[in-house]
Amino acid sequence: MKMLLKTLDYLVSHAPQDVVHAEQRKLEELVARYKVLIPSIEITMIKTEVFSKCYTYRQDVSTIVALLEKITSQAESQTTKQPESLNTVKQMIKVQEHAVGQLDNQRGHIMTMLQRGKDLSKDVHAPAFINDEVKNLESGWNQTYTGAQEKLYTLKTVENMWQQFDHQKREIMGLINLAETE
Repeated sequence: MKMLLKTLDYLVSHAPQDVVHAEQRKLEELVARYKVLIPSIEITMIKTEVFSKCYTYRQDVSTIVALLEKITSQAESQTTKQPESLNTVKQMIKVQEHAVGQLDNQRGHIMTMLQRGKDLSKDVHAPAFINDEVKNLESGWNQTYTGAQEKLYTLKTVENMWQQFDHQKREIMGLINLAETE
């Protein structure tokens, strides 16, 4: 606008009076239209920025949920079979501890993502799907983490049972050997 005003001022000195008035009127109308558009432009810029953040958040959440599902499926594939020995249980515990470790490593990132989603959902221009994405991430995280912890606890309980079984088996074998020698 400033450049247009300077250019008009320069050209006014070289033009007839009736052309000057017509051009000044046209410029004033253009400036008035521009001033009317400024709020719309600003709102559009704000909405565009918020929508961009929201859709990026949605994509990030879907990536994280896929990662959580992958961790869950890997742990389930390793722990669904019945352990046949103490060594098998120890291997299954190792796999489950690795899964829990991966989840613990992701905890900070997940909590940051949850907070980011909650902050985005507070924006008046945020689309409605943000609340759903936050709930989806939160429930996915809670289910995956508590499931992994429960499986680890169950496996440790099974390991304890196997250790007791082996201990009792050795005692019985010792008693049998003692009985045979007597």
